[in-house]
Amino acid sequence: MKKIGIITIVRVNNYGAELQAYALQRKLANMGYDSELIDYLYYIHPNYIKEKKAVPQYAKYYPLVKRIKGILFPMMETAKSYMNKAVYEKRNARFVAFHKANTRFSRCYDKFSALYENPPKYDVYCVGSDQVWNPFSYTSLDPYFLTFAPKDAVKFAYASSFGVSEIPAMAIESFKQGLQNINAISVREKTAVSIVKAMTGQDAVAVADPTLLLNAYEWSEILDNSMVPQEKYMLLYVLKESAYITETALRIAKEKRLKVVRICRGAYRQDPKNSSILNIMDAGPAEYLALFKNATMVMTNSFHGTVFSIQFNRDFYTIVSRNTSNNSRQIDLLSTLGIDRIKYTDTEFSEKSAIEWDVVNKRVEEYRLESINYLQKAINNGK
Repeated sequence: MKKIGIITIVRVNNYGAELQAYALQRKLANMGYDSELIDYLYYIHPNYIKEKKAVPQYAKYYPLVKRIKGILFPMMETAKSYMNKAVYEKRNARFVAFHKANTRFSRCYDKFSALYENPPKYDVYCVGSDQVWNPFSYTSLDPYFLTFAPKDAVKFAYASSFGVSEIPAMAIESFKQGLQNINAISVREKTAVSIVKAMTGQDAVAVADPTLLLNAYEWSEILDNSMVPQEKYMLLYVLKESAYITETALRIAKEKRLKVVRICRGAYRQDPKNSSILNIMDAGPAEYLALFKNATMVMTNSFHGTVFSIQFNRDFYTIVSRNTSNNSRQIDLLSTLGIDRIKYTDTEFSEKSAIEWDVVNKRVEEYRLESINYLQKAINNGK
């Protein structure tokens, strides 16, 4: 049995990050591999130990706004959550409990040097999904290019993301070297295929996000219904604030006699002015899944909100702004699956005809199988 180590963004108390990390590790285990997540703390984790060598050389060329955002944004999010300390602690405990019950980790690496001085040993090394290659992450991306692994080891990327449509000039050379260290590359967005080709000459493959590798039954096995309301409800999951989405949800919910429930992105209320909205601030990943599965309708601008609406066959709308550059994931996914559920904030909202879930589910299964086939080939070094 081959032993596989996966490095990705995890243990940051973000629903999408935790669930994609869990899904890839669990899928590989289900395929018969001895898989685990490499517990390398992401730089925003409170226990991560900062070192000078862990800051990329090109960070000094960041635009000032990016530098400030990279340093202050994680601190601001944490500060907001700490304002509701009891809620924060409950939420954090649920994330910890989820991984303790469901996910397999290596020993913890709390700093860059620890990973390189005593790297974990596997037959195959994988860099997973999420924005592991975002050039504006205020940390060295070397671990996510698998440079800590032995030179002759099998190394591959699964559904990895740059988080940007092009690599800034300051980081190009570093990215070229990093990508060339990986035997087989698959990415999460179609735009990333051309980035890899331009930088390395390699033919990358666009594959399904790890959360699509498991089916609805597998996700249902690990959910927790304890926070699901008794009455029928419209679910809101909004990462970037949008008055348009909130107002539309309230109007449509009133017409359909639905309660409006929001999963908050952190341990703080996102709707302080709308007392009619039930803000759930302390859900963990298992509760998050249950809230999607039991919703009558979903409105979201999140990629993973879109994924789990599809996984559980919920009536949903993905509502995005035309002026935002990071909506390609949602648009690509819905285009791939032939689902007409994108709405833009500069248009009047109107409901679409019912989704033909039998057709969509077959497309999801085909997409899933194509991605699993990629995994098998990458693990076996193309054989």
